[in-house]
Amino acid sequence: MESAKIAILTRIRENKKMLFGKFSKKLTKADKDKKWEEITDKAKSLGVVEGAKSWTYLRDITWKNWRKTALKAGRGSGDDTHVTEMDTIVYDIIGKDSPVLDGLPIPESSGSNSSEEVVPVVSNKRIYVVRGGKKNQYRQCQTQNFLGLWETKG
Repeated sequence: MESAKIAILTRIRENKKMLFGKFSKKLTKADKDKKWEEITDKAKSLGVVEGAKSWTYLRDITWKNWRKTALKAGRGSGDDTHVTEMDTIVYDIIGKDSPVLDGLPIPESSGSNSSEEVVPVVSNKRIYVVRGGKKNQYRQCQTQNFLGLWETKG
């Protein structure tokens, strides 16, 4: 059964630009739907998808489950860390540079490299006064006790 799944994943990989590409004058919803139908027919003939299921089942359920399983591989412990051939094909489909695999390029912290200590400040002044602005520059807080302002101590 795994070889049949690999065959379907291979078909998805071969057609990933059409299946997951942006719509354009050359790539329409009908084109995508037709390609999913073709792959689903092959999946049915191989027994990967039941005969009564539509192409949307392959796209919305089966593909999503394969994707979720592959993303879990290597992140767990014990047997969960084993990356299969199916997982590798899913990674190829998603794309090696995808934020889904590597995460977004955002620093771990707030981006500040300084060793300043951040401490909460409680103020009973309106926010525009605390920020040193004019009354019409900032919305007034509805309450006189404003919690959640932050200052840095250097």
